[in-house]
Amino acid sequence: MTQTFFYSITKYRIHLLALILIGLAVVFNSASSSSTDAKPISTSVISPVEQPVKLDIPKLQNLGKQSLNTIESVDAQTQLRITQLNTILQKHYHNTLRVGGLDKPTTFDYYDDWCVSQEDLSEGDQYRANQERQEWLVERGHIWLNETVGNIHIKGINNEYIAPYQELDLDTLQEFANDNDRMALSTIIQKYHQDAGVTASQANDAAFRLIILGETAFGLEHVVSNNLNTAAKLAREASNNKAVNYDARIKSHLLNALSFVEYGLTRKDTKALTTFLIWAREFESLKEKLKYSHYISPDDFTQIQRKAADHSLYINALREEMLLPAIDITESSRIEQVQYDEHVARLYRQFPNLLSLPWLMTHWQDSYLAQTPCVARLVARDKYLKEQRPNILREIAALEKQLNRH
Repeated sequence: MTQTFFYSITKYRIHLLALILIGLAVVFNSASSSSTDAKPISTSVISPVEQPVKLDIPKLQNLGKQSLNTIESVDAQTQLRITQLNTILQKHYHNTLRVGGLDKPTTFDYYDDWCVSQEDLSEGDQYRANQERQEWLVERGHIWLNETVGNIHIKGINNEYIAPYQELDLDTLQEFANDNDRMALSTIIQKYHQDAGVTASQANDAAFRLIILGETAFGLEHVVSNNLNTAAKLAREASNNKAVNYDARIKSHLLNALSFVEYGLTRKDTKALTTFLIWAREFESLKEKLKYSHYISPDDFTQIQRKAADHSLYINALREEMLLPAIDITESSRIEQVQYDEHVARLYRQFPNLLSLPWLMTHWQDSYLAQTPCVARLVARDKYLKEQRPNILREIAALEKQLNRH
């Protein structure tokens, strides 16, 4: 009975509310019409029971279904895009294999024609490759002093081998250098280029000794940069003194620099060439532009080759006097070839128009700088690791973040 009572009261309130709304509507229409042309308004009362007021509001349940369908549609599209991106990522990776002559990831024997140790070798052979690579770098003199530039402290590569020499005074360093101590000789050259009190004569002597001892890093780099800097100095003098012809002297230093670059390439080391390319690129922006095509022509290429061969003969003759074995440029270990391919690939990345440089010897393009399958793979792999893969993974991460919000 109590329920019936409340039901009656509620029903009465609804009827009353409907009557009030209808009354307000009648008053509003009456006030907004003129007295002369106003249309008569029916005052008949509509029974709230017979014609109840209907509000045009969609059911919340339908709205929920529509929103859910929209979210599900967006999520499906997002998931599809993620799948597409993963497929593209796989295609980019397989392209690095394809340009290297492989159809699929392959595990090689250590003495086979592998290229990327992390992908081509077993775990044990990867360890061996890393060990031999480290030994090769140290043997060739790729050992750097620590250096401070401004407030930035730069730790040198393989510095642990040379660190004890860095704090020695110059007299003590020179005593070790006179006994052909390779670490002392390398320290002297690097301190010279750091303006640490070493004379040019000391640095030149140290570079010469290192080359005889078989290194292809700082010794060759110093000889090449020394000849290039002398050529640049002569070019500046020539621009200020038109009465004197410096061309022959400039050309002589350029030929000498390039011959030592080629000697380094015969030893499977690109450090001297990298030095030459960086210097040449920077020098082109100077006011005193040194146009190599003005001094070096295709007719000089044979002379550069011959000078490089002479360097090799002279070095081996001196090594024989020192009771050291001759350096055989015709043989190379597997790690030496892989290391060289990695360095050539780095040159293609650092100097994308390398082969079009007008002063680069043409025979280098087909020999020392040939883009072998391994070099092509390394170039493609570098682009994959540094550009393609990070960009795709960033987009995937953003899409997955959207999915997690729903």
